[in-house]
Parts: sequence; structure tokens; C-alpha cells
Amino acid sequence: MDNEHRPILLLQQFLTVTSDSLHAKPVSLELKAAIQRERARRLVEQNRMFASRKLALVLDLDHTLLNSTKEELLKRKEEQDRAKPQRHLFQLRHMGLWTKLRPGIWNFLEKANELYELHIYTLGNRPYATAMAKLLDPTGALFGGRVMSWRDDGDRMVSQRKDLKGVLGLECAAVIMDDTPSVWPRCQPNLIAVERYHFFPSSRRKFGLPGPSLLEMDRDEREEDGTLASSLAIIQRIHDDFFSRHSDGDVRKLLLRS
Repeated sequence: MDNEHRPILLLQQFLTVTSDSLHAKPVSLELKAAIQRERARRLVEQNRMFASRKLALVLDLDHTLLNSTKEELLKRKEEQDRAKPQRHLFQLRHMGLWTKLRPGIWNFLEKANELYELHIYTLGNRPYATAMAKLLDPTGALFGGRVMSWRDDGDRMVSQRKDLKGVLGLECAAVIMDDTPSVWPRCQPNLIAVERYHFFPSSRRKFGLPGPSLLEMDRDEREEDGTLASSLAIIQRIHDDFFSRHSDGDVRKLLLRS
């Protein structure tokens, strides 16, 4: 397909889906107008991303990019890690947390940012999301404020679910990476499910897993062929296929074949 005509096709697909949903039950003129405005906004954002040959990548935090705990005492390991050019272990004293970044994180974010607009979406609260984003992106160059936390208003009675409403562009151009597929009930076709990262003992206990943690075994995933390295290869291939001449312009179909 000619890349110049892909935005038009995507808009037609979006109009069709939205039109079907509008006819499913009566809606007010005000709601129809709001849907039209949202439709137009998303198309503008999508065209901007396509002009830069970028898609959207939504990244979970806990057990996907990192592992956090309140229990471990790791002063010696943190001192050793602090001397490295790129750190992976952090103590956030103001939050009473230790956070361990997944091996390969820096290369993953750098390479992914060349192909995707990066978003964070966590079930953690806003202060936690902000703190983790600052660790991963101190200058704000990668995420650019695109950080979402579940129920920022603090209402914990609402079930833990995520969706793509806050993500720029259309769903057919958005890829998700998360260790918990069940929190994306409406976006399964967009999802790359990754293996959970359990560095700390408390993390394994939380999920009822037997055996020692990576910390207790004094080992870790390998940067060169660990989870983030293999995930990077997948999203690179999805991006290349999406922007190829013969693509039908839908990451969900590409993920289904991957």
C-alpha cells in the first residue's frame, strides 16, 4: 500500500467502527460531536507520527521494565552499581523503595525511541509513575510527559483495567508491552506479553512463586539476549513491516503473524 494513502484508510476504518458503535444505541448530539472531535484529534496526531515514521509504544513499568520493593537492604550492591556508566539499581529513600531496572533497558529505550512514541502506563499511583519515569528518562526526551497511571483520582473501587484512550493516534498503530495481559481486556491484539521480571525475593512471594529470586542467586538476565533484547527485535520487525509498501497498516494483524 502507498504510505501516502494509509492515513486516509485508517480514518475510514476508524469512522466505520465508530459509526457502528453509534448506531448500536441512541446517543445525544453532544456525544456525537465529542466523538467527531476526538476522531479528528486522533487523525491529526496519527498523521504527525506517520510523518516521522513512528508508531505508538505503550510500556508497563512493574515486572516489565523494572522491579521495585520496600523490603530489601542493598546498600553494598547499590554502591557497586553507582560506579557503573549506566546504573540499574536505585534507592528512592523518599518513597522507601528500592528499584532494579531490567537488564538491557537503556539500549531498549534508545532504540525503541527511534521508531515509536513512547508512553508509560502503570497501575501504580501518580507519584510512583512520575518517580519511575524520572529514573528511566531524567531529561524527559524519551517520554515527553506521556506518563499515565491507573486511577489518578485515587478511586480504588474501579477494577484494574487499562485501555488506549490516552494514547496518541489510532489503535491500529499502537503496540503494548506488559507482563499482565489480563489488564488489557479490550486491547489483546495490540499486546506483546513479556515474562515477568522478578529480581527481588518479595516479588516472587507476591505471585506465590517457589524458589529463589535473581537477587538471592546473585544473577540477572543477560542484556544481549534477555527479555528486553528479544522484545526490541519484535517491535523493530513490527515497525519495519508496518511501513513497508505491502502493509495493510494495522499492527494488530502484524502481531498476530509474529
